[in-house]
Amino acid sequence: MMKDGVQAAAALKEIARNPQLKAYVQQSEWFPLLRRAAKRYVPAETIEDALNVAASIIAHEYAVSLEFIGENTDSREACTAAKEEFLQLIRRGEKLSKETTVSFDLSHIGLSIDRGLAAEHLHELAEEASKRGIVLMVSMEEAEKTGAILELYTEAAFAYPDMLGITIQAHQHRSADDLHKLLAVPGRIRLVKGAFLEPAEVALPRSEALLDRYSDFAERLIRAGKPVSIATHDQRALDRLHAANLLQESHVELEMLYGIAAERLLAQKRNGCKTRVYLPYGVEWYLYLCHRLAEYPPNLYDAVADLVHPERTDRLPYA
Repeated sequence: MMKDGVQAAAALKEIARNPQLKAYVQQSEWFPLLRRAAKRYVPAETIEDALNVAASIIAHEYAVSLEFIGENTDSREACTAAKEEFLQLIRRGEKLSKETTVSFDLSHIGLSIDRGLAAEHLHELAEEASKRGIVLMVSMEEAEKTGAILELYTEAAFAYPDMLGITIQAHQHRSADDLHKLLAVPGRIRLVKGAFLEPAEVALPRSEALLDRYSDFAERLIRAGKPVSIATHDQRALDRLHAANLLQESHVELEMLYGIAAERLLAQKRNGCKTRVYLPYGVEWYLYLCHRLAEYPPNLYDAVADLVHPERTDRLPYA
């Protein structure tokens, strides 16, 4: 990424985490227009609409990972409400396809206010998922939460073998050790580069060094036989894994975010790779939109075009 792109990405990540600016934007006349741009990445606000979008994607032979978006929930009542939404998603997701997974942040169901509450809700979700054969994917969050997330995940993963998976961010310096430990824990690993703005002593920025680390981690996991979701839109990373003949392995799938590089995922599906679309829904789309623009600033061009022509988002090529 060029220097200007790196600076723009950092600015967008700071905007995403500024509660005063978020409140200002939500009250402004621009908010409904931003929803048009967000629809490219978050196509539904209700569970009904999300399931309909998911069904249309599954009909074209992709797997889907559904998430009711939200994080850093600040009351027990809101955490319990989010947990109930995820229970509904598990029950109804089962009817879509046994390949459907449900993703969530632990801070959405309690980690930000009470670790015990998060553990209780995680086990309740895992119990329901195990009854229905639906795998849960725990997302990764800011670096300060990584240790707690991995501890809660590991405990639940041994209690519900192969019913949970965990997301690892390649940009965090600690991730090499974390991956080594996770090889002994049941469950799939979703490998991402990492979208959060972290200090240099904690994580790498977007760079060739990060591409090298991501590719190395992916190859290491695949060769170890660990079930893995290669979650990236970076064609260079995919090309490296293709060159090593690793992407068609039975325990490997490619996962991309809804609305980004859809034609690239289609090409990989046609090449015989297992493919999955990560499909978020809900009203808390502001932070998610900022992160999508931050990780690839040229997405701003699509956002501007979507403001003027919102029908563009109804023609994404999942076919």
